[in-house]
Amino acid sequence: MASGNTGPNCTVSSADVMDEMSIYVNVERPSGCHSQRKRKINISENIYENVSLLTLGPNRTGTAPSGAEEVKKNSCRAAAVCLGLLCLLLLAGLITLVCIFTKSNSERETNIILLHSSYNNLTKEKDELQTRHNNLTKEKDQLQTRYNNLTKEKDQLQTRYNNLTKEKDQLQTSYNNLTEEKDELQTRHNNLTEEKDELQTRHNNLTEEKDELQTRYNNLTKEKDELQTRHNNLTKEKDQLQTRYNNLTKEKDQLQTSYNNLTKEKDQLQTRYNNLTKEKDQLQTSYNNLTEEKDELQTSYNNLTKEKD
Repeated sequence: MASGNTGPNCTVSSADVMDEMSIYVNVERPSGCHSQRKRKINISENIYENVSLLTLGPNRTGTAPSGAEEVKKNSCRAAAVCLGLLCLLLLAGLITLVCIFTKSNSERETNIILLHSSYNNLTKEKDELQTRHNNLTKEKDQLQTRYNNLTKEKDQLQTRYNNLTKEKDQLQTSYNNLTEEKDELQTRHNNLTEEKDELQTRHNNLTEEKDELQTRYNNLTKEKDELQTRHNNLTKEKDQLQTRYNNLTKEKDQLQTSYNNLTKEKDQLQTRYNNLTKEKDQLQTSYNNLTEEKDELQTSYNNLTKEKD
């Protein structure tokens, strides 16, 4: 900034020196000076011719010498008055030129100072816009990293959800198989119950075959007990599977809610990202407009400096 301030001052001082030299030259050789000198020479020549005529007149005409001396005095006085008037005119011209020069020089210096102050203000505004642009770029990068992290977490949750879905399907198939086996055992149990009833009727009717039927009955009782134990075990396993299924259902609902929350947050981040992108584009356009205005001011400043030089 210091170098920028010293440069225009140096150019102004050199320009002032050049203008002063040109003024002195113009003062030494003002416009119309040659014509005025010619007029002076012609006037002096005419005066000298008149004086010579007056001095030669008495010799030719024979008039009195006192009248020629008076005419000579009058012509000298007229020449002195003319020279005085010319000097006054030259002095007045010099004074007017000096006044015009000082006025134009002061106006030019004020214009240069105003241009320099506006240039400094524009540079300050440009720096502020640059800092704001850098801050927005940093915030955009931070949002981009957060968005990438959330995307990775979403992918991980998606893989976990897929694995749980596969495990749930496997458990569903195993549960269906157990249900089919339970139904088969239920049908077998019903059949055995029917056979037991038939055997009971046969036992009541056939007392003689009691021992044989008793042994068969005992065997059937043992089988029934075994089936009962198996049925009880299947019932316990069914209950365990039911509890596990309920737990998986709860976990699935929790994962669904967390997934919905993450999608909402992702949409909010997307909207914020779009808003920041719009603001960045607006700042870019304003920055481009300011750079164009700065370039126009720079060109006008350069033109003024060239005209001043």
